[in-house]
Amino acid sequence: MGVYRAREIVDHKPFGRILCEGTEAECAQFWEPGRVAITWHDDTPIRRWSPDAVAKGRKTRLRNKLTKKHPLFAEELYARELATRPSFYAGER
Repeated sequence: MGVYRAREIVDHKPFGRILCEGTEAECAQFWEPGRVAITWHDDTPIRRWSPDAVAKGRKTRLRNKLTKKHPLFAEELYARELATRPSFYAGER
């Protein structure tokens, strides 16, 4: 679940000291234009694609792009690109 934060602005970015954590109304009283920003913080972990899903998506996008731009040579260019960058199309980051 997320929470609002009132944070000081340092170098035009809200990365300074945390002044308040709570609801939007609680943090709003600390807000000052150019000095304090109201931000949203969420603790839920980032969901990553599995390497298989990444590989499938990359191959699908490549095939669609080549079929659209070069329909006569799409299969040849697809095989050439897979041979050129095998680790990328295997789903490695």
